[in-house]
Amino acid sequence: MFSRFTIISLIIISFTVGCKNIESTPQTEESADIAEPTQPTSQSQALKDDINVEDVDVSQNSIENDIEYYEDEENLEFVYEEFDISRVLNRLQLGELMENRSLEVLLAAQLREGDQLVEDVLETGDGTFDIYKLVDSFDNELAYFYYESDVIGTIEIIHSGGVPDAMIRPGLTYEELRNTYDNPIAYGSAIEARVFVHEGDVGFRMDTSYGIAEPIDLEDDTEILYIQF
Repeated sequence: MFSRFTIISLIIISFTVGCKNIESTPQTEESADIAEPTQPTSQSQALKDDINVEDVDVSQNSIENDIEYYEDEENLEFVYEEFDISRVLNRLQLGELMENRSLEVLLAAQLREGDQLVEDVLETGDGTFDIYKLVDSFDNELAYFYYESDVIGTIEIIHSGGVPDAMIRPGLTYEELRNTYDNPIAYGSAIEARVFVHEGDVGFRMDTSYGIAEPIDLEDDTEILYIQF
């Protein structure tokens, strides 16, 4: 049987240990509601290991480079295709003129719906010419056909509607012409001071005047009046 002294000692020791446990793990209502973090599972740890932060470039230089790239994309100019005589005539359903530039072939052509040929006389600084005009359903004069003795000598495309949208055409500018052709050169003329840019068999009549047959500089916004071949 335990002595009274032993029992009292055990009670004191038990009380002391209990107080130490309470002091070492204080609890509040707030802390009681917070769950202790769990150790990551092997699957989540593997996922974290697969993500290499160095692979994600979010530096200031990277952002600036991206901005410059997209600005350059927006500022890219559309470059028009070179003028193609065959494609233009086929567009107007006059492809047979590539083989035979006769008035007979022109008048026998099956034109597009709404297009028609109108006979006319044109007076220029060169004289008076018999021509046929190709007119569309909106009364736009698309092309002039100059003929003599049943032979068509010159064809002029007057309106942008006579040319495919992606191709250089009347109404565009010298700047756009320069983007399409390498180093196009404009020449003046003693005839009505007309200014032309010639590329192969194609002549671009520019909306300016210069009375001497020599190369001249043009402003970028000088328009193409018509295209002849």
